[in-house]
Amino acid sequence: MRGSTWSFGALGLLAGLGSACGGKAVLDSGAGGGGGSATTSSTTSNTTSPTTTTVDCDSLKQALDDAVAAAVACWPSDPQPQCTGTAYVYDTCQCQILANETNPQAIAAALEAFDAWVAPGCGPWDCGFCPVFGPGACVPSGNGGHCVLITPGG
Repeated sequence: MRGSTWSFGALGLLAGLGSACGGKAVLDSGAGGGGGSATTSSTTSNTTSPTTTTVDCDSLKQALDDAVAAAVACWPSDPQPQCTGTAYVYDTCQCQILANETNPQAIAAALEAFDAWVAPGCGPWDCGFCPVFGPGACVPSGNGGHCVLITPGG
């Protein structure tokens, strides 16, 4: 995972630095695994009271789920190699998910959706571990297919 867990001391330091420099500090409750909403507080040198904004984490997660689905979509009948392990996006645990490298626009959209979901404190969730990332294959499903990892011995 590329994320880290903040302690209350680090959050206090972050909040103190943000207000001391006239910047913005985003505070995360540290609760993982849920949807719902996140509350962010910001304080600037121009105001005397903090403002509170509620973020719809469920909508941001749905946008992430949709973008990831588009990035892992593939076409089994296409002779061009797909899902070779050269491209990935992130899931809600910040684990790498095999993506279809022939669709760079969908990959970019999924990475942007992940960042948009993480920025207000909606995630990533602490899931304990991430599966090993590697090459995959395009497997038929529905009207097309999706990328799946090829697991050794599996």
